[in-house]
Formats: sequence, structure tokens, C-alpha cells
Amino acid sequence: MGLSRRLPNTTAPDFPFPDLVPVLEHMRMYYTTNILNSELADLSNLSVRAFERRFKKHIQMTPNQFLSRLRITRVAADLCNTDDWIIEIAHRHGFSDQSHLTREFQKHFGSPPHAYRMRHQSGGN
Repeated sequence: MGLSRRLPNTTAPDFPFPDLVPVLEHMRMYYTTNILNSELADLSNLSVRAFERRFKKHIQMTPNQFLSRLRITRVAADLCNTDDWIIEIAHRHGFSDQSHLTREFQKHFGSPPHAYRMRHQSGGN
């Protein structure tokens, strides 16, 4: 769906960063809420700065970038698999309003959500 890098699968037996599994699972569960790095650092038993460095080193993005990508990919899936209003999808995935979603979606996919939906639901390129 337009991502340059897949999000890590923490359930794979060869996942190379087992100490980050609780953090990634927490992020996947609560991605629609405001998650603080201090909260995630506590889950990994690290200081905030040490956690941020480790996360970026192993995942190749900051925790906030990961959350943003997680939200956007789930929005993209809903756009392709549901006929729900875009505002409903925005709220479901933690965006404050449709304008916020549209700005972020445009950054990641290069088109607004409606155009993305039309292209992918109709089987276009």
C-alpha cells in the first residue's frame, strides 16, 4: 500500500529485538491514543533517551514516526476495505479531524484519502 518498509512482525520467531516486543505490542494496541515516550520507556525498562535511541536504531524510525505510519496504514486498509465515511475512519484511527488525516495521508501516499480509495477500490493503478 505504498510503504517503503514493512512494519515489524513481533510474533515471528526470528524477530531480532525481543526487548522491544512489549513496546511494539502496546503501540499496536493503543495507537489511537496519545502515547508518550516515557510510557514506552517504562515498558522497556530504559530511560526515555536510551529507549528513543534503541527504538530508532532497531526500527529505523522514531516512536512517533512508527505510530504515524501505523495509523496511516490502518486508515489505508479501511479505505480499501470499507465504505465508511472518511471522517469516521479518521476518528477510529486517532486523528482529530478529517483535515488532519488528509494532511498526513497526503504526506505518506501522495494523494488524499478519497482519491486513494477510488483508485484502490476500483482496481485502478
